[in-house]
Amino acid sequence: MTRNRGLGFALGLCALIGLTAPEARAAGITMTLTWASGTLSFSSVPSPSLFVLAGSSNTQLLVNTDAVNGFLSTHGSGITFSALGASSNFPGGVPNPTQSTLSENGQAVLSGAGDSAITVTTTESGFTTPGSGTGTLTSLPSLSFNNVATGGSLMSSSSYNATSTPTYTSMSTGLPLNGGTPPSAPTTMGVGTITSGYSLDNTAVVDMTGSTPSSGTITNFSVSATLTGAAVPEPASLIMMLTGMPLPLVVLGLLRRRRAAA
Repeated sequence: MTRNRGLGFALGLCALIGLTAPEARAAGITMTLTWASGTLSFSSVPSPSLFVLAGSSNTQLLVNTDAVNGFLSTHGSGITFSALGASSNFPGGVPNPTQSTLSENGQAVLSGAGDSAITVTTTESGFTTPGSGTGTLTSLPSLSFNNVATGGSLMSSSSYNATSTPTYTSMSTGLPLNGGTPPSAPTTMGVGTITSGYSLDNTAVVDMTGSTPSSGTITNFSVSATLTGAAVPEPASLIMMLTGMPLPLVVLGLLRRRRAAA
């Protein structure tokens, strides 16, 4: 009896600790800017903060470009941003129940002297849908160059749990406005086993080396990572697949067995 009371007290204490423990919170979308002279990192949660605007959440990163540009300009970057942000469908499954997505986008401007290349990386951890089975990670870039010299480029990739898709590279043709070469196309990577709680990442390397700094020297870019889980057959489809017979014949066989047993 004493042993049972002791066990009950211990279980009750554990339950109380579980109820009063602080709730685990997702870190939101984290963006990191890296250039030769420095680095800057900030997250959508909590918001607002110095580099993040109010309204940011686990599914949206609203960047305070004024604050970011001020930091870049005073830390050796010749590139600033007239637009910058990221979004996701965290924790996955909306609107497609078999997909999770993370996207980043921006308009980079070579506005002054300083480093003429910058890397924009976004990451988010804790996705749970899809949460098992096999899948395919697709990295879809979109871009345009304006007054970016020949040799200017955008390199992009996406990753699942730090395993990356092949890098997509587009080079400016040197024209005032161009979509680069080769044309935008998705790159894919198979995921053998999806583990719930995974992370998605996007990386875009904007390089405007050789271009003349001005308000019109611009690289528009976006990179989107989409993890699509393999479709799971419905029970009826699974029965037909396993038996090789039409479903009515399967049902008829089951009815005959029940009648015989009766």
